Amino acid sequence: TILDSVNVDINNAPVAALSNTPQTICFGTSTNLIINFTGTGPFSIVYNDGVTDIPVSGITANPYSLPVNPLTTVTYTLLSVTGGAAGCPG
Repeated sequence: TILDSVNVDINNAPVAALSNTPQTICFGTSTNLIINFTGTGPFSIVYNDGVTDIPVSGITANPYSLPVNPLTTVTYTLLSVTGGAAGCPG
């Protein structure tokens, strides 16, 4: 008789939130969007710049500074987050 066991770790669903208040910058300059995570990383996100859905993966910093350089007034939207070695959706 062979007896064996295995542990299964459960990662909580990650959560990501933009912590910036609305910003005003000068044309041709950049700013950082600050994203705070809860859950287990590394994290991957998809955000939208008003036109395009943009994926970013391998995020280990928390909070994470996402540099942006808009050419016009824009609203950035965080669309999704995944995290942990299992890629759990948030």
